[in-house]
Amino acid sequence: MHSRHAQACPGENAEEAAMREVKEEIGIELSSLEFAGTYWFKKNNLLMIGFIGQAQKCKFVTSNEVDSADWVPCDKVPEHIYPDMPDNAAYKIYKKYSAIIQKKDKQIFSKAFLEI
Repeated sequence: MHSRHAQACPGENAEEAAMREVKEEIGIELSSLEFAGTYWFKKNNLLMIGFIGQAQKCKFVTSNEVDSADWVPCDKVPEHIYPDMPDNAAYKIYKKYSAIIQKKDKQIFSKAFLEI
């Protein structure tokens, strides 16, 4: 999802704001959310808070604040985001997500191997 920026409403914490913004901006209900880090966005002088969310694949219902949204296979994500640069929060979050997936794949393989 590429959005201009999101912000918390009074009384919301960062996680609540992220879940609400995803629902409002692309029409997706997240089933879980994991903190991925904070990232300084120099171009706009913003501190960005990154999350990795899980959702069921469904059709996007985008708001007028979203430039684009599409489901992309994990291994194809680098083709759709800006390159790995110091100010690129999306790429850093992608790398963290990839590491989580690789770790889970290894755990599943190890468990299956042990059960044989």
